Amino acid sequence: MDTRTRRIGLAILGLCALVTLVAAAIGLSRGTAAGGATGFSRGGSGIALIKLDGTITDATVAPSRGGRENVYAQLQRAERDRAVKAVVLRVNSPGGSATASQALYDQVRRVRAAGKPVVIHFTDVAASGGYYVGAAGDRIVSQPATITGSIGVIITSYDLRGLQEKVGVQERVIKSGPYKDILSASRDITPEERAILDKLIGDTLDQFVRAVAEGRRLPEAEVRQIADGRVFSGTEALRLRLVDEIGDDHRAVRLAAELAGVRGEPRVIIYEPPRPTGLLALLNGRGPGAEALEDLESLVPAPGISVRYEWR
Repeated sequence: MDTRTRRIGLAILGLCALVTLVAAAIGLSRGTAAGGATGFSRGGSGIALIKLDGTITDATVAPSRGGRENVYAQLQRAERDRAVKAVVLRVNSPGGSATASQALYDQVRRVRAAGKPVVIHFTDVAASGGYYVGAAGDRIVSQPATITGSIGVIITSYDLRGLQEKVGVQERVIKSGPYKDILSASRDITPEERAILDKLIGDTLDQFVRAVAEGRRLPEAEVRQIADGRVFSGTEALRLRLVDEIGDDHRAVRLAAELAGVRGEPRVIIYEPPRPTGLLALLNGRGPGAEALEDLESLVPAPGISVRYEWR
């Protein structure tokens, strides 16, 4: 390689490095540094406002790509953040994965164990797994028209035999045991299989009922009476002691501040990790396209049996 070619190569590398640094600076200027936060007001102690929006999936609690922080990671950060004195978890979710809902429930309890009160605010929908998570908080503030409750468990499957016959498709199954293709769409469920699934549903429902009874400090028998999947308005949920009061975001923040002993105007903290744009986003796969792909992947159901706390 001659001197002129080497100089051109070094110049190109230097230009790429410069563009990357500029892109990173632009990304940081549009957000806050990882580990930082933005606030609605200045001064005072911090109340972290964290949002749980949409269906609860494994992506809600699992490590995510591109430095994005899901709800679980934000709750972990609030647990460690010395500036945070309390947390408001804003829930707008019909529920979803049973295991992911349980993981969020446990993390809310860990935030509380760290000495930081957690106030749950129910907005449009806080049903099934959404309610499960909310039951872990110190207090629940609900909008009067919130759809909540739906304490129950669901497993779904499809019977495609008619469609398969119509299009001429026949499934061949080679299995290691009689229950390996349980919930197959190509045949009816057997009584033995139904008994197995009923046991699975019952065990998972028991976990749900116990979590609500413990979190809401209610008799387990009382919770079980309404654990049939029905939904309630926020007003009815208040009568049933499933929530503590009716109110909006401002009331939830004020209540969190009161529980934490914060005096004066609380500073609301919203965690916003930087989202690089331009060349840096392209190189790291962290642009809007990558986020849309990750969100789409989280909606694709995993194969096999999916046990869900979900309002449908």
